[in-house]
Amino acid sequence: MTNYIKITLSFICFFCLISVCYSQQTEKDRLEINIIGEWNWFRSEVCTEEKVLVSTPDTCKCTNKLVFDNSGNMGTYRNDTLLKLSTYRVSPDVSDPSKFILLSNILMGKIYLQNDSLVIKNCEGGGADVFYRKKSFNDKSNAKPQPKKKK
Repeated sequence: MTNYIKITLSFICFFCLISVCYSQQTEKDRLEINIIGEWNWFRSEVCTEEKVLVSTPDTCKCTNKLVFDNSGNMGTYRNDTLLKLSTYRVSPDVSDPSKFILLSNILMGKIYLQNDSLVIKNCEGGGADVFYRKKSFNDKSNAKPQPKKKK
């Protein structure tokens, strides 16, 4: 092979690699921006060897929500009472870099957006797949995970 062909092939490989990395970063950025806000739980699927157990706000007679802010903080609530605060980050999944994982002290799992839902998948680890819907699509910047003010 001539040097010209080697150099040309090297440039093509380099640009392909850069475009793959850029598209992954763009998807990660989109996910990080779109999860900011308040998410109301509407379904959990707990995986067992025999079957999938489904839980909803009606079956547990409770509400759960996640709140993500744009500073990397998140909070979990049950019946509008703050349970836990944590920092979070979204990282590529080492087993499949086209997918992402939510990492925090509160919860961890594969994370993705599906239509108007946020899905945190953890069935493979013996946990549950949890589904949330965004409360409001208007103002994402003011969402803050903080305790509910006492009256």
